[in-house]
Amino acid sequence: MGSDIGPNWVVERPKVKYNDKTGKFFMWMHIDSRDFMFGSKLTGWDPNDNVYRHSTSLSGGWSGWEEFADDGSNTYHSKTTYILPYGPGGQSFMYIGNRWASSNIQASTYVWLPLEITGTKAWLRNRPGGWVPNLDPETGTESTSC
Repeated sequence: MGSDIGPNWVVERPKVKYNDKTGKFFMWMHIDSRDFMFGSKLTGWDPNDNVYRHSTSLSGGWSGWEEFADDGSNTYHSKTTYILPYGPGGQSFMYIGNRWASSNIQASTYVWLPLEITGTKAWLRNRPGGWVPNLDPETGTESTSC
């Protein structure tokens, strides 16, 4: 997995926050000197092409919203639930999205996919055949053997 995140970077655990003004929740995370916010396009529980933005300051200067999955994929039929840092120093990221089935809650599932973050860009790598995180014990990075 290619990334400019390394052992000297500061990665803070993602947090879900509530916006009193909009009455909506959003996800926020900090990677070294940059903050990232992941969210959806407010379609209730229905999936959509989720978006993210970034800034060097929580108080302003946020970028515009950008999609991070293939256009029209509806974020692989899911909505952002959590971004999980994993591996030594949290150098790799896993997107966890929910597939909400409101008419049959027991049928709700999750999507786990590798999330690439390089500089100010974030994107999902779809793995139609499935994906299991496979960390190289020597480097802490994802092995390409999956």
